[in-house]
Amino acid sequence: MGQKNGMGIASMVLGIVSVSFSAVAIPIGIFFQLWGCFISVCSILCGIIAIVLGAKSKNLYPCGTAIAGFVMGIIGVSIHTIIFLCFLLLHIYL
Repeated sequence: MGQKNGMGIASMVLGIVSVSFSAVAIPIGIFFQLWGCFISVCSILCGIIAIVLGAKSKNLYPCGTAIAGFVMGIIGVSIHTIIFLCFLLLHIYL
């Protein structure tokens, strides 16, 4: 049996959570901008943790889950940074 890569799996799960929060943040944020900002901040934090765990895990046990978590974390952080700024500007100007 191969080695267990808990950090890689955790990174992948957090990356998926970070990306999938966009399906929740956008509809909620349209009507409640501050809740959309809160969900985006939570997603950015999950994405940052996914990036860190993925980078550490990639060095220790290079496998697909670590790379997937790293990439999904980057995608989640970039998407939700844009969403956060849009909702923040909507809240300020409306």
